[in-house]
This record gives sequence, C-alpha cells and structure tokens, in this order.
Amino acid sequence: MIPAVRERISQSVSSRLKDVALRLDEIPEVRSRILEGMADDPPVNIVDGGTIRGGWHKELDELRDISHNSKAYIAQIEQRERTRTRHWIAKGPLQ
Repeated sequence: MIPAVRERISQSVSSRLKDVALRLDEIPEVRSRILEGMADDPPVNIVDGGTIRGGWHKELDELRDISHNSKAYIAQIEQRERTRTRHWIAKGPLQ
C-alpha cells in the first residue's frame, strides 16, 4: 500500500507532497508482523471476527474458546455449583 501511495503522491505538482513521498517508510518489520498474524482468509467485515490467525496470541485464543464454547462453560459452572450446594446442604452451613 505504501508503494502505491508513494507513487501516487510523487506525481503531484506539490513540492510538499513530493517531499512526503520521499520520506515515506514502509516499515517492513511491522508489515511482516501484521501479515504473519492475519488469517489466511480474513472476513470481509472485521467485526465478524477471525481476522487474527488462530495460535497467534494465547490469550486471544482462550477468549475465542470461551466465546465459542460459552454454553459448555456455563453448564460446567452450573454443575459444579449444584454439587457444591448439595454438599453444603447435606453437611449444614456451620459444620
């Protein structure tokens, strides 16, 4: 994208824009990192999710798992609390 912008503004009659074109930095390290982290086939609309490659960021992967499996997590919590409550009732709150 930067090369295209550079090419376009370097053709301008404005000396300021030509100066900007000369100073544009592609920052190849940043570009590489971004491309490495992007999914192979990202969605057209970024709000649909899935733009960042799975396995790229551990915490994001965990949050995605929670999002996709939320019903199972809630069922596990519900079962654990039912079990805890049964034990608490059977033993009594002060024992």
